Amino acid sequence: MGKKYRATAAGKLINLHPSTIRRWSNEGRIPHTLSPAGQRLYDEADLHALAGTPEPKPEHATVFYLRASEGEQKKLDEQYKQLTATHGQPAHTYKDKASGLNEHRRGLQQLLNDAAKHKFTHVAITQKDRLTRFGYTYLEQLLAQHGITLLVLSEASAKSPTEELLQDFMSLVASFSGKYYRLRGHEAKKRFLTRAEAELGAEAR
Repeated sequence: MGKKYRATAAGKLINLHPSTIRRWSNEGRIPHTLSPAGQRLYDEADLHALAGTPEPKPEHATVFYLRASEGEQKKLDEQYKQLTATHGQPAHTYKDKASGLNEHRRGLQQLLNDAAKHKFTHVAITQKDRLTRFGYTYLEQLLAQHGITLLVLSEASAKSPTEELLQDFMSLVASFSGKYYRLRGHEAKKRFLTRAEAELGAEAR
């Protein structure tokens, strides 16, 4: 989250009376959190969104994104060490212990949410596949729309092209298998396989 303001400072930031800020907060038009003393605090991004004014963009703020398979904390530590050696300490670090095919990675989702709020200007990763196994260009374009640049430490991969292809294939098989076995009941799986067979047959004709 961004900088927090009390009602008086929040009103000055977006040119509204503090009582208006409090009233709109009561009405649910603007979210707030509570300080340890019980005072309402308003996030800078929420205030600018409420007023329809752009949130000030940081002059230069680099964040890290780290990803490794579940349980591979050592690899996350190695990525952080490599990125720090090149870029210094980050403004923030987002990380996931999950497959690059996982569509629901919390770290990546938070990174994209913060990107939309212009909380940083650069995202540093060790390799492209740390960000995603597929669709890297789409994420790169999405971030660019928010004025954010991706910094890739190494374009080269430690794996050979054959090893990368095999790993991508196995990742797809694992992803498909997980979705298939989440189907409930024999009949649901049977309908799924029948439909897949029909569509593959149509493609072959």
